[in-house]
Amino acid sequence: MKIVTVNIIKEDIAKIKRLIGETSLYPSRSEFFRVAIRNFIVRELNLLYQEAIPEPEPEPQPTPPSEDALREMCKIAKANYLQKLLQNSGGHLL
Repeated sequence: MKIVTVNIIKEDIAKIKRLIGETSLYPSRSEFFRVAIRNFIVRELNLLYQEAIPEPEPEPQPTPPSEDALREMCKIAKANYLQKLLQNSGGHLL
């Protein structure tokens, strides 16, 4: 391992001492910093990894037909309906 010197404000040192002493979560300050730095590196690498993978493009939504196209479709549907009605009635609607 390599020794690294870091300047930290007194308030943060007091909080770290509390975590080490009161909670016994970490056996020493060194272990506290090793865990904190390791967790930070993992989190940052995960963020970078997520940014590197682009989200899939959303499926393009079909464009709704224009009013003129809807009118034309209605005319065609009506004509088809009338044609079938005539065929089924033997050519006599009345």
